[in-house]
Amino acid sequence: LGNGVFSYESVQGIIRKCYASHVSTTQPMEAKSEETRQIILSALMSAIEARLSQESELKLQWKDTHLSNMPDRTKPDGILLLNGSDMGKEWRWTVAAFEIRNGSIGAMQASLKGQLLSRMVNMSQHQPRHYSLGFTGSKDGDLYIYLVMPTKVFYSKIGQLPLGERGNADEVAVVRLLLLMYQMLPKYPGFLAEPYRGIFSPLSADKFIGIVGSDAERLSGKTITVLGDKTIESQCDPELTGELLLLEDAGKDIKSFFMDTKPDSWQMIDIFAGYFHALLVAATGNEQGEFILHRDISAMNLLVKDSQPFVIDWGNGIHAFSADRIASKSVRVGTAPFMGIRVLNRSSRRSLIDDVESLFLLLYITLVAAHLIHE
Repeated sequence: LGNGVFSYESVQGIIRKCYASHVSTTQPMEAKSEETRQIILSALMSAIEARLSQESELKLQWKDTHLSNMPDRTKPDGILLLNGSDMGKEWRWTVAAFEIRNGSIGAMQASLKGQLLSRMVNMSQHQPRHYSLGFTGSKDGDLYIYLVMPTKVFYSKIGQLPLGERGNADEVAVVRLLLLMYQMLPKYPGFLAEPYRGIFSPLSADKFIGIVGSDAERLSGKTITVLGDKTIESQCDPELTGELLLLEDAGKDIKSFFMDTKPDSWQMIDIFAGYFHALLVAATGNEQGEFILHRDISAMNLLVKDSQPFVIDWGNGIHAFSADRIASKSVRVGTAPFMGIRVLNRSSRRSLIDDVESLFLLLYITLVAAHLIHE
C-alpha cells in the first residue's frame, strides 16, 4: 500500500486519535449502542481528515448528520461531500452515505439495501449518477461497504470500527478503505457526467482490489479499456473461486444514435418496429405460456448497433406464466415520462399494451425532436 497516509504507522496514529476523541464521551463496554457507534464513526472520520489535511487540501468532507436533517428532511447518519467545505450539506454533492443500526447486518440486509437505494435516489434527483457508495455499521462494530446501482446493490464486509487505542487487522482494514475513499471518490464520484464538463466517469474495479480485508495480497487485477472494448487481466489465489461476466457492446442509446447519425423518419420507424417486435415476441411467450413483460421502456433502454435495434435492462420485468398475466405487486414501475395511463393510475394489471404505450410515447417524443432539430 506504500508509505504516507496508508502506512501502518499512519493508520495506527489515526486509530489512536480516534480513540482519544471518543473515549472521553464513551466507554468501550458501552460500544454496542447505536449512539456510541455513531460517535466512534464521527471521531474516526475526523481523525482521518485531520491526518489527510497534513498532506494536501481535502477534496471531501465528512458531515455527521444523525442529529440533523438534510434539506429534504431525510436523516442519514453521516455523509461524505465532494469539494470539501466549499459546499453546503446537500444531496447534490454527496458521494457516500452512512447508516448505523442497533442490530446485526444480516437481519437488516434487505431494509438497509432499500434505504441505501433511497439515498441514491435522493442524490440522483440533484446530480444524476450511475452508482453511489454506502456504508453500514452494526451493533457489533462490523462495517460494510455497498456499491449502489439503480437496479442492484453489491456489498462486502470491510472489518470493524476501531474501539481501542491500537487497531487489529479488521480495524486497520476499515481505516485503509476509508482513506482510499478520500483518494478515489473525488476522481470517480459516480456522476453520469462530470459537473460542468460532461465527461462520463467510470469506476475501475482495480482501484479497490487488494484493499478490502486483512489479506491484501490475495487478489490483484486491472481493467484495460481500448476503443470501447474491455479486456480484463487478473491473478487470483488458486483456492479462490469466482465468476467473470463479459457483455457484448450493444451500441448507442436511441437519443445518442439520433444525435450522431440523424436518421430520417422512416429509418426511425423501422428501428422502432424492431423494438416492438422484440417486445411482442417476449410477451407472446412459448407453448407453456411462459412470457416476459419489460415494464421499463425508456430512452436509455433502447439501443442501436449497426442499424439493428436492441432492447436492454429487463431487470424490472415480469417473468411469469399466462395464469399470472394480470399480477403485479409493484404498481408503479418504470420511467416516469414514458409510463402508460394504466401504470400512472396505479392499476395492478399488466400486459403487452403497457410496454407498447411506453414505446409509442418514446417514438412520438423522438420524432418530434427529430423534426425540431432538423428544422
